[in-house]
Amino acid sequence: MWRRGDETDETDDATAGQPQFRTGKWTFVHDRRVVETFHEEVAGSTRFHVDHLRIDGRPSGSDLRISWGIEINDRIIDGGRASIPADRTNEFNDFVRQVVACRTAADI
Repeated sequence: MWRRGDETDETDDATAGQPQFRTGKWTFVHDRRVVETFHEEVAGSTRFHVDHLRIDGRPSGSDLRISWGIEINDRIIDGGRASIPADRTNEFNDFVRQVVACRTAADI
């Protein structure tokens, strides 16, 4: 039985090369054209194609409050919310830049 904290090299190899970001109970994994989100209290995950994913952020004290999901009619649906500590916002912004770079060019 695997328990949280029982990480092994094998677990690390499974996601090697895939950009990841973790904050609070959320983990984001970027796998080429898809961002997959995992919440530690929910079985399973949610996958978002990079062309349809919207991530918004606004200051909340010294932290960054984010929301993400599918963008429909200028609204976010089927996503989640989390706070990014101030000392990790640059790391999160780098993760988001990698995701945006994988979007389909608008003129295709």
